Amino acid sequence: MKCAYCDFPSVALQEYGDLKTYLTFLQKELSFYSGTELRTLYIGGGTPSLIKPSDFFTFIQTVRRIFRTEKLEEFSVEVNPESLSKEHIAVFLECGVNRVSLGVQSFHAKVLERVGRCAGTEDIQGALLVLQDCRPIQLNVDLLMGIAPPEIYRDDLKKAAELSPSHISVYMLEVSDRTPLSTMVSEGMFKELYSGEYEKLYLYTHDFLTRHGYDHYEISNYAKPNCYSKHNMNYWQGGDYIGTGISAVSTIGNLRIVNFSQFEPYFRALEKGEKPAYAVERLTISEKKRETVMLGLRTKKGLDVCEVQEMCGEKCCEFEQYINLLVKQGYVRMSERRIFLTPEGMIRSNTIISGFWDVLCLHNRNIRE
Repeated sequence: MKCAYCDFPSVALQEYGDLKTYLTFLQKELSFYSGTELRTLYIGGGTPSLIKPSDFFTFIQTVRRIFRTEKLEEFSVEVNPESLSKEHIAVFLECGVNRVSLGVQSFHAKVLERVGRCAGTEDIQGALLVLQDCRPIQLNVDLLMGIAPPEIYRDDLKKAAELSPSHISVYMLEVSDRTPLSTMVSEGMFKELYSGEYEKLYLYTHDFLTRHGYDHYEISNYAKPNCYSKHNMNYWQGGDYIGTGISAVSTIGNLRIVNFSQFEPYFRALEKGEKPAYAVERLTISEKKRETVMLGLRTKKGLDVCEVQEMCGEKCCEFEQYINLLVKQGYVRMSERRIFLTPEGMIRSNTIISGFWDVLCLHNRNIRE
């Protein structure tokens, strides 16, 4: 069953073959990148815990034959509570998995049922029991802000912190068109939080988790010291990454590669010995610069003022005025020639980053080229 809020492409595999068939085609795609050195490996984008432990083991052995993994630092797997077993954990450990991301979303059964989550509270407790003795594996807990009233969300946050996982991700609910949840909203069966409630909960989350020893190192992510997600940090620092499978995205140099979102064309391309990409975009210098701005401001690291000056080519008074205004409003702070969004700024990041870029382009139209 698909969650009511999910707008990611998903297909019942029985329509095109079983999981083994998909894994076979996935291996064909991986072979295009044979010999590539991996520093991080992330198995996600769905429910990897649906794969039989024995099939997971076989698949990972193939991955290790195709890629160079001698310097692999982080190996993460996404799991859902209802499909995780002791056998999965045993195989994860044998394969070298050192990080598991558990899709909790909420600890309250009525909330989970309302948004179509397959897991119940018993499933979550069972998964946590399976994971508690696996100390070599770092645990991330996913929560979803907006699927429950504020008081229930605050209790979810408290329960997550009591588990003391190494990492907590808190995402804000987005009601996408053509999802069951959007229908529920339009029919009055589900009430969205208004923006003011989101802001209060976001700031509450920042304050609560930082007081409990978590570092707010990215807009939606909190980690204990030395427990940042290395895989995700590579995204946010603009690094190259290879994405394989249905709907996967890769960025290699100045190329952005997007895979087919349907199984049939994905399989057909691989049967012909072709990469299963429906779009290959060559990123312009301007687009790369814009991503540098966006990604930098999403993280605790912030943005180097020198990088901005390089984009402008000279002193940009309009930019300085814009930053000073944001500082005065409490959305930005400056330190050692770096620009950082405050928690109040992070929740407004889309608007701020858009305005940031507009000011730069107004001063130097060449960066649009």
